[in-house]
Amino acid sequence: MTGKLIVFSGIDAAGKSTQIDLLVQRLRRNGLHPIVFWSRLGYTPGMTRLKWLLRKLAPSRIMPSAGESEQRDLAMARQSTRRWWLRLSILDLGWFYAVWLRAMRWLGYTVICDRYLVDSELDFKLNFPDQHMETWRSWKMLKWAAVRPSAAFMLLIPIEDSQQRSRQKEEPFPDSRQRLEQRLAGYRSCCATGDWCVLDGRGDIAELSDQIYQVAFQRQVAIREED
Repeated sequence: MTGKLIVFSGIDAAGKSTQIDLLVQRLRRNGLHPIVFWSRLGYTPGMTRLKWLLRKLAPSRIMPSAGESEQRDLAMARQSTRRWWLRLSILDLGWFYAVWLRAMRWLGYTVICDRYLVDSELDFKLNFPDQHMETWRSWKMLKWAAVRPSAAFMLLIPIEDSQQRSRQKEEPFPDSRQRLEQRLAGYRSCCATGDWCVLDGRGDIAELSDQIYQVAFQRQVAIREED
């Protein structure tokens, strides 16, 4: 039986992690064994291991320590460093989004993605606007080959709520208000395609959880009712 791919995206602190946890608990109660996969540009398991190795080999020249720093900014300011890092990141995303996810679905697993292509594309555009990544052949091939979600949820909240929740969670590297506004505009633009179930993250948590479950599994529910 082919599994499902359920995707969660949206602005920071909109409630994605909470809803993912609730969905996982619900699926486990129903006897399923969902897999949760978190990804972001340059932060998949493959890139994390590669960066660890590069920091061992050449920590100052190739890959500075994690987190925001002047050393990291100087390294990423180099055109050559920036381009090979971005291309490796695309290749790594391709492995997970086009190969690994497809294999997990073929094996019958329900995979829940915390962030997906749209989040990485926004990161590209905001962090490297001079690269015009959307025109790269490698990125176009990734978008073509990536597994299409069975259900995709976009959780949005106002900027003020996002900042307040981030402070309560003590996020180590919160986005500035300007960056949050850019992200929110990008997410809203994606919603116009009609491929997303858009949810207000300020709503009742339990009601949102029920809505997500019904949208993601309504076909299975209907089949069981017919049986």
